Amino acid sequence: MREIDWSHRLIGIKGSRGVGKTTFLLQYAKENFGIDRSCLYINLNHLYFTERTLIDFADEFRIKGGKTLLIDQVFKYPGWSEELRYCYDHFPELKIVFSGSSVMR
Repeated sequence: MREIDWSHRLIGIKGSRGVGKTTFLLQYAKENFGIDRSCLYINLNHLYFTERTLIDFADEFRIKGGKTLLIDQVFKYPGWSEELRYCYDHFPELKIVFSGSSVMR
């Protein structure tokens, strides 16, 4: 965790399956936010995102006071890179840390 520049608004964590990306995100949240609701972990492989967009979710989270969004398994979500870019461009107060497989493009 010390090798990552956490001051950036958009941070990508990639690695092979089973190397601990999910654990890393959850550990980061616990160590830096505890029960603070301004940070939220989500998994884009969840059924919730089959009918809702990441953009709408991030916007609602931001409106409700969210500051840091930890997004796991981005590569499972169609159009993930475009939607992450949109969130980065349009929600400047939101920090996004995402993880995905080392095979994502």
